[in-house]
Amino acid sequence: MIIKIYEQLLKEYGPQGWWPFKAVGYHPNDYSYPKNSDQTFEVALGSILTQNTTFLSVQKALDNLEKRNSLTPKAIKQLDIDELKLAIKPAGYFNQKASYILNFCDFFNTLDGRVPSRDELLKVKGIGEETADSILLYGYNEDQFKVDAYTKRLLCELEIISDKAKYKQIKALFEDTIAKKIKEKEERRKIYQEYHALIVEHGKRYYSKKPYGHGCFLKNELQTTTSSIYKEALENYIEQKEFDKWQTGAKLASKDEKYISFVEELSNDQGDILALASPGPY
Repeated sequence: MIIKIYEQLLKEYGPQGWWPFKAVGYHPNDYSYPKNSDQTFEVALGSILTQNTTFLSVQKALDNLEKRNSLTPKAIKQLDIDELKLAIKPAGYFNQKASYILNFCDFFNTLDGRVPSRDELLKVKGIGEETADSILLYGYNEDQFKVDAYTKRLLCELEIISDKAKYKQIKALFEDTIAKKIKEKEERRKIYQEYHALIVEHGKRYYSKKPYGHGCFLKNELQTTTSSIYKEALENYIEQKEFDKWQTGAKLASKDEKYISFVEELSNDQGDILALASPGPY
């Protein structure tokens, strides 16, 4: 199902050309970006600014920083703190984000051009899982799938996951499923970049306002067949971390002819289910 969603979105919207850099904008089918460390930093800057806001607001903040010639760590560190806050105000939470950006500038300078690990990024104040994955995927071309609110809303609406699924579980679902189909790391990275961008484009149209999914063509084209019995079993597994709970739920679901093929598909691909319902902290 994860692959089918990607194929449908790509067919509908085409290549997205993310990340949209100030110098070139969107660049469909060109996966050679970022070209230099300044563009890598621009991705990180945008990833921090986009927390709890829209990318349109982020672009306004980046425009303000560009007008001040302050899209590099050195230039930002030289800005008066109040000037920095004023520049990024369109992105919201400007006091907090100014602090996060300055923290990241210090961290970025210590890297001296090397690629940081995900764990290193998560130790930087203000960098959470989504922001870290965004920086790695688009700033360093690492094969780390980025999950956002649109992603979870879409999968919940299609009844692929429970609303109790956590970031780590959803990320693993995408990465494990795609890795089974695409063995080459570079190709996976390109798909991850396109997939997230396509979800954003689709999400802006159908998942930005409640009721989520109104008019979403995926609901008709994919015809999700998740049974309520299976969903209940999955939720029990997430809560109790017992695989036999999932097995019981699958067996019960298989008695309903409507869901036999679906359960067989799940049984043949338990990796996806374990990824989705894997125990552990958020």
